[in-house]
Amino acid sequence: MLTRINGLPKDADFSSNGNYYWSYWKTTVAADGSLGAWEYYTVSPDASTPTKGSAEGWLLTNRQVAKGPALTSVAD
Repeated sequence: MLTRINGLPKDADFSSNGNYYWSYWKTTVAADGSLGAWEYYTVSPDASTPTKGSAEGWLLTNRQVAKGPALTSVAD
């Protein structure tokens, strides 16, 4: 189970850190680099096979209903 990315959250224990966890998301990438709506990804990263025209992202959250990462476009 993934508990930290780049040292966050400092306290990786879900029961004592305010219920923060890393959620995994996916979206489509348009030809102009803009991203579609983020969808919660129900597979684990080791089972994911990204395809051309897709993106994956992580969001540190303690919300039951998050809206996904804030990123709206990808760089050239």
